[in-house]
Amino acid sequence: MEQIARFTGYTPHTVSRWCTEGRLRTIHRRPRFMVPKVWLLDVLTSEDYNRITRKSREHYAMIAAAGTRQNKK
Repeated sequence: MEQIARFTGYTPHTVSRWCTEGRLRTIHRRPRFMVPKVWLLDVLTSEDYNRITRKSREHYAMIAAAGTRQNKK
């Protein structure tokens, strides 16, 4: 969870909540969750993730980066 929290800018508590709510698919290996990169990418590109109203700085940066990539096409 720590790596995902650092990458997304959300707290480890928030990432853990996403896991327990089923918003982020996980492989549960006690005492922690494991998330394959493909599953994380699914979440990061989902409508659910983009509907988050209180976005982190990293989340805004990802949105901006995606927008500039689309404009270059």
